[in-house]
Amino acid sequence: MTSRPAAGSDLCLEFRAIHEPEPGKRLRTVFNEYWHGYHLWMCKHPGGWPALDECRSRLRAHMPELFPVYESILDLVGHDHDRARFLTLWSPTPIIRACSQAVISTDTGPVLIRNYDHAPHLCDAIMLSTQWGGVRTHVMTDCVWGALDGVNDAGLTVALAFGGRRAVGPGFSASLVLRYLLQTCTSVREACDTLRRVPVYMSYNFTMLDRSGAHLTAFASPDRPLSLDLSPVSTNHQQHIEWPQYAEFTQSAERRACLSEIVESTATVEQAIDAFLAPPLVRSQYRRASGTLYTVAYSPNELAMTLYWRGRSERISPEDPRGQSITVHY
Repeated sequence: MTSRPAAGSDLCLEFRAIHEPEPGKRLRTVFNEYWHGYHLWMCKHPGGWPALDECRSRLRAHMPELFPVYESILDLVGHDHDRARFLTLWSPTPIIRACSQAVISTDTGPVLIRNYDHAPHLCDAIMLSTQWGGVRTHVMTDCVWGALDGVNDAGLTVALAFGGRRAVGPGFSASLVLRYLLQTCTSVREACDTLRRVPVYMSYNFTMLDRSGAHLTAFASPDRPLSLDLSPVSTNHQQHIEWPQYAEFTQSAERRACLSEIVESTATVEQAIDAFLAPPLVRSQYRRASGTLYTVAYSPNELAMTLYWRGRSERISPEDPRGQSITVHY
């Protein structure tokens, strides 16, 4: 989440593809561009972000494989106290967003498709291809090095959605947890085992698909054990609706029912995408941080992502390091 510079309008968003195997000048440029917005978000924390020593020790304890990457990024952007705390994403400022996601079996194999709903100025809109620690990943970033959704070279693909609960507790941003899953796991089973031990600061749903075709949604919360849902669809509640006002505003139940119908009736990716680009799945409450910013489809058989908007689609591949730029008006 960031408050990024407007591209001429607060209802306009530029998506940028960056291919950078190791943290380097391109990632530093993105961080410096967004740091003011990130810092404003930090300052909105009702209780203040935890102390740096705690943040670093939590990251090292729970995600040791990510700690060298964290230090590499700090070397790039500077070891300022607030920057160092921010990049751990430990117990950050709460943030709420809406999403629809489903694993759909098509005539060409299973795909994970999702809509990401938020405000345009609160989205990184960076499609980042990396090879950190020797693991190739392709993700839509959040907070520079976290991920809203993505796929790794083992074929594991994961997308997150807010879980529709008010509970907040000690834990990491869901986007950094998703990044960690892609960096360290090769299957849905491994990802579930990891989610059982890594604390998340708010309730989030992680929909996952791997190369074997295994799929499920993991319901993670800061105040209760991980639970698994074998349903191929997920919106913005968990086992049942626990925040009625939020669920009504986001149409969480209606969208989930729509997704179930799509899963049962869809034979092709094109048919599924058409449904994702139509109400109730597509949303237009942009000024209330609940508008659909992009639709994306992932296959576990390739690192590419394909983005969709009404009347437009773009395939973004790490094999094409030209650095595409896509401007979208909402």
